[in-house]
Amino acid sequence: VLIQNITMLEVWNSVLAQIEALTGITSYAVIFTVAFAVAVSVPVGLLALASRIAASRNLDDTKLNFARFGYALIPLDVAAHLAHNLFHLLAEGGSVYYTVGALVGVGGTGGDPALMSTGAIQVLQFALLALGVAGSLYTARRIAHRRYRTASRRRSTLIPYVAIIVLLGAINVWMFLLPMAHRM
Repeated sequence: VLIQNITMLEVWNSVLAQIEALTGITSYAVIFTVAFAVAVSVPVGLLALASRIAASRNLDDTKLNFARFGYALIPLDVAAHLAHNLFHLLAEGGSVYYTVGALVGVGGTGGDPALMSTGAIQVLQFALLALGVAGSLYTARRIAHRRYRTASRRRSTLIPYVAIIVLLGAINVWMFLLPMAHRM
């Protein structure tokens, strides 16, 4: 979802230009692959780091923590995906009406494709992200409570996961605050 959101931001072209300048590679496919690999590795790396920190506190294996608590990121990821596509639906959805009208010979050449204002769409996106963060925090808490009997072990295990959930939620909020480039 990070790469999906980043490619829709106006800064995407400057990101590609920076990768090209850093690596000297001019192939768009290769540059995109590099950007994709970095974007995918950030949340995976954060989860691995949190799992390592949790393993030092809960005496479980890092891989086991990674597999167990990786599920906690799903609600946030789904919410970010829905929030991203909500933009397309509500900012570009009117073009469906104009396109169908043009196909059957009814209506004008088209108008504003937006079904809602950008501000209203952002409010809905932030609400979805808040639900995703809450769902991820709840999931992490449930996993910790089912696995660990003592409050101190639960708390010490949860802290690194709460930190990355909040960080990834904040990154998503930041990305949704940036202007999105329309691809119509």
